[in-house]
Amino acid sequence: MAIGLATRNIGLLAAQDHAALTSRTAGAAREAHPVYEFWHGHVAGLIAASRPDLDADLLAHILLGVLHTEPVVRLLRDGEAERVGTTGRQVATALLELPAAPGGTIRTKSASPAPA
Repeated sequence: MAIGLATRNIGLLAAQDHAALTSRTAGAAREAHPVYEFWHGHVAGLIAASRPDLDADLLAHILLGVLHTEPVVRLLRDGEAERVGTTGRQVATALLELPAAPGGTIRTKSASPAPA
């Protein structure tokens, strides 16, 4: 669903990337955009619900960041949304099916350690 939405709005995504790259104002990073914040929160929430042992915040940034790379944008422009979507689902499925890391939860720098 997100891939289809991205394909239908490829011009908007390109304009957003261009604006973020050429902006002279501080904090104009893609991550600060409300649409990106929404999708990041949604994807991170899904990952956290399915795999609380993973760093959902970082993984959401990685998965969303792939949609902004030139090869993927080119495929979307060329009408290959189904190919991008299928491969994205394969990556996400493989990620969620990996066995838990030894030692349990991966902690982010903002996570507080478990009580001893």
